[in-house]
Amino acid sequence: MIKYGRMKEKGFTLIEVMVSIAILSVGITALIQLFGGSLRSIGFSENYTKAAIAAEAELRNTLSAEKLKETSYTKRSGSGYTYDISIERIDKEKTDPLQYELFSVTLTINWKAGLKSKNYTLKTLTARKKYDLLKTS
Repeated sequence: MIKYGRMKEKGFTLIEVMVSIAILSVGITALIQLFGGSLRSIGFSENYTKAAIAAEAELRNTLSAEKLKETSYTKRSGSGYTYDISIERIDKEKTDPLQYELFSVTLTINWKAGLKSKNYTLKTLTARKKYDLLKTS
């Protein structure tokens, strides 16, 4: 005997296909937003890294001077950075009897990132000789 009736068809219904496409779309959209956020973060960290390297180089340049004096000044670079440098003598009373002076050097680098202003500050201490000692033979 042959049974007549509906054959069982294998496959997906239109509703199942539409639901799976909607779920896939949400997942892909979330991934694209994640990548966009990561790219922005990479750009921000690149700006901070470049600024930190430039600030460190300028700080080394400032510290390479043989003699330091108390001063504050602003310096502009060709690469869009502005350096605010402050040199202060500290512990004057404690270092007066010594042959060294102690200085605090603060460097703040400023730059524009898009429409926002950013800055990064480095601070260090350094000692300098007050005078040369007389050499005896």
